[in-house]
Amino acid sequence: MALVATRCLELEPRDPLWAARRLRTSTFFGAFELDPESGLQRGHRLAVIRWKRRRRRLLAGAEWPPASLLTPA
Repeated sequence: MALVATRCLELEPRDPLWAARRLRTSTFFGAFELDPESGLQRGHRLAVIRWKRRRRRLLAGAEWPPASLLTPA
């Protein structure tokens, strides 16, 4: 999120929150977008996975089918 904050400061140094509410970008963790009215983050999907005995279990982020998640080599 430091990269997003830096970009917002570059776009609008006096009001970085104004810039953040208009910024739509992609980060290492996925999409970044703030709701212009509430300021809450939207557009970000996070999956929490537990690996145990070489088996993958999806703990959160059920909107993604497990087959679409990457399996480590």
